Amino acid sequence: MGYSAGLRGSTPESYQTYQVSCAEHGLLSNAQALYLEGWQNGNQAYCQPVNGFTTGSNGGRYEGVCQGERETAFLNAYYQGHNSFIVRIKFDELKQQIAELEKRVVKMQRRQTEQSHKQRHYNKDIADLKKEIEALKKK
Repeated sequence: MGYSAGLRGSTPESYQTYQVSCAEHGLLSNAQALYLEGWQNGNQAYCQPVNGFTTGSNGGRYEGVCQGERETAFLNAYYQGHNSFIVRIKFDELKQQIAELEKRVVKMQRRQTEQSHKQRHYNKDIADLKKEIEALKKK
């Protein structure tokens, strides 16, 4: 009891969510002590650099549950992971901006092609009308 909460990086106060469940099963007398013991074991497993990196790289929050040297190592890895998370987010934003600009370029190219076709058509019409004028002058 409490181990999974500690392993997730939850605070020891997360016991309150289990309190009702413990009362229903008649575990009130020593439930909190058992929970905190389990939480501490889970917390020791959680406060490893690999979990810090994973938490940071997934955009997770650190709740300040690690202590001493474990916290230092955890936070170093957490910030490395968090930085990679930020880079991925920025990368995705930039890719989205590029895709949007590429769509705009394609639209502009289509319009230019349409305009070019219209211009050729108008130029042909003008040439035909000038020929008619020349033909009328000869009559």
